[in-house]
Amino acid sequence: MKVVAGWHASPMELDRVRRALPVGTEVVTLPGHDAVAFPYGADRAAYLEAMRDADAVITWVLPHDVVRAAPKLAHVSWLHAGCDRLPFDEFRARGITLANVPDAHQAAIAEHAWALVLAAVKRIVWKHGEHVAGRHVPYWRDGGVGGTLSGSTLAVLGVGSIGAQIARVAHAFDMHVVGVRRNGTVPHPHVDRMYGEHELHLALAQADVVVIAVPSTARTRGLIDAEALAALRPGAVVVNIARGDIVVEEAVRDALDEGRVGVFASDVWWDYEDAMPPDQHFGSPSRLGVHLRDDVIVSGDQASNVYFARDRMLDRGLENLADMIAGLTPRGAVDLDEEY
Repeated sequence: MKVVAGWHASPMELDRVRRALPVGTEVVTLPGHDAVAFPYGADRAAYLEAMRDADAVITWVLPHDVVRAAPKLAHVSWLHAGCDRLPFDEFRARGITLANVPDAHQAAIAEHAWALVLAAVKRIVWKHGEHVAGRHVPYWRDGGVGGTLSGSTLAVLGVGSIGAQIARVAHAFDMHVVGVRRNGTVPHPHVDRMYGEHELHLALAQADVVVIAVPSTARTRGLIDAEALAALRPGAVVVNIARGDIVVEEAVRDALDEGRVGVFASDVWWDYEDAMPPDQHFGSPSRLGVHLRDDVIVSGDQASNVYFARDRMLDRGLENLADMIAGLTPRGAVDLDEEY
């Protein structure tokens, strides 16, 4: 059994990988790059070579051509929660098992969502800019007045491990919580009213604040379009901590222009096909200038950039990989048909 650690693993990380796997497993890593540098082209050739006889890979980065170059590949331990950039057609055709780590940083992402909610509702970023520029923000005048969460309604789109954490915190702010999940008949203790995906607009019509926490799949891309945004209460805050392609870029720009959305805050962004290869993770600034607006807050894919997150991702990923090698169903098993 050969396992590739698809980054430049430190000696300590390599030791952790070896100790987590069956005795005799060959573990190799890649030379001279890290998980940030690699997507921009460094050492792709070394990755391709290492994968030619690999049985499994544990990684943060998995270009499609690397999978195609690995005819023996049976298991992929993906060290992210989102799986939308992976080659699912290849996985399905070859029966490759896949697991991800949605619970490795659920607390960090939920906290980041609330940081964006509070910054948006209280207009913290704009007020900071005004004070840095030496401009006084007048009291109780349009444009400078913040909102209050108490007594308002939060809609959580996607009540998985991260969405549930977000919903739990909302009750501490005395908010009413509605949730949207694929099966709306399954309740959740932190959600006051659950809706199915076909009832999305009913949930949005109640929302003062929306947090998007659904995975990016064929079912959810473009989910938040002009019709969805029109269903919101006027001036609602929309926060996206999922994937950029769930929100239609033109629709959110128009909704901001028309005041149907008060603030749009996002940790994720839109990808453009000609900006970078489609199997890579980092987006580009909005070509419509959305990121330049005073009513938009952008944090640039930083929700999981917290201390010890990398260690937690690796620990969960190793648990998944050990289970897959043993023929067990891992905790992070991904449904190849649903793509999450």
